Order: sequence, then structure tokens, then C-alpha cells
Amino acid sequence: SVAPGAGERLREGLEALARDISEEKRNAEVRNLLMHEVDHRARNLLAIVQSLVRLTRADDLDDYRSVLAGRIGALARAQTSLAAAFQLAKDYAHAQLAPAHIALSLFNDDTSNSTGVQSTNKDSQSLFKSICEKTGIDISSLDSKLRTALRKIPQQSPAPDDVSLTGAANKVLKNAQQFKTQQRDSFIAQDHLLLALLEDSNIASMLKDAGLA
Repeated sequence: SVAPGAGERLREGLEALARDISEEKRNAEVRNLLMHEVDHRARNLLAIVQSLVRLTRADDLDDYRSVLAGRIGALARAQTSLAAAFQLAKDYAHAQLAPAHIALSLFNDDTSNSTGVQSTNKDSQSLFKSICEKTGIDISSLDSKLRTALRKIPQQSPAPDDVSLTGAANKVLKNAQQFKTQQRDSFIAQDHLLLALLEDSNIASMLKDAGLA
């Protein structure tokens, strides 16, 4: 005869086994997805480097190294700034990326600044901050205005996993692409993004209020 409760224990054991198998299957799917993403990004990175190497021209090897390093650095800084802008949107629990996110990430892209403290070191200041100083813009005032603009954007709870572009942010990126083409550069750099931000009416207004003549 079957012991009392044996059927229940068998059922529970089978359910536990099914859960273990399902969990392992999900883990395998995640691993495969990550491997695919790493492979995709690696291929893109190699394609970009190959393009930079092919398009770089110089009179001698030393100049070639310098120009190539400069192009790779400019590309890396622009990509880092855009990634920081998206992270900023997530930190503020914003569902969409606005020009103010891009502006603030470029503004605070100091080479030695990871705490949000305003850098006074001329060598480590971001390109945006350096230009602001040279054109008479009050750095603290602009920083405050950008953060105020971000606080006015409605937050989403819980914070979104994915952040999309507002129409204005999409226009900034399209204009940056146009500036890149006009200047015959290979890839979008920070200066292209800054030029595009100047054409955004809200950013232009904040710059003017902060002292831009």
C-alpha cells in the first residue's frame, strides 16, 4: 500500500524539480542574451575603430598616433556624456530624455569629477564649462538652472527601466549629426552636441539668463 502523504510529497517533489528546471532555463536565456549583446557591442566597437583607422590621415607616424588618439578620445567622451545623460534621466525617475539631461551631463563631464562638485581646475573642467567661463556665463547659475529644469519634469514611479527621447532631445541629436556632416567629421563629438544644444530654445534661454551676451 502507498504510505499516507506519499502522493503529496511526490507532487511537491515534481513541482520543485519543474521550478528548478524553469529557473535554469531562464538563467540560460539570460546568459545567451548577455553573450549576444556583448558580441553585438564588440562588433560595433571594432567597426568604429576600423573606420577611425581608415579615415585618419597624417604626415608621419607620430602625427598619425596623435590624431587617431584624439578622434577616439572625442568619440569616447561624446558616448560617455550621452550615457551619463540617460543615467541622469533614470536617477530623476524620468521616462524621457530631454535636452536638459544632455546639457547637464556635458556640463559636469569633468575629467576628475565623479561627485557632482564643481571643478575649479582648468585642466579638468568639461568642454562645456570651459566655454561658459570664456563667454562670461555664471557656471553656478547655469548648473542651478539646469537642475531646476530637471526637477520640473514629472517623475515616474517606479522609475522606468528604459528611457526614450523627447522630440526636443531627438532634434538635438539630429542637429548634432548635421554639424558633424558640415564639419566633415567622422563621428559626433561633444562640440557637435553643444552646438546643437544652442539651437534648443529652452537651453538658449537658460544660457542667456546665466550671462551669455
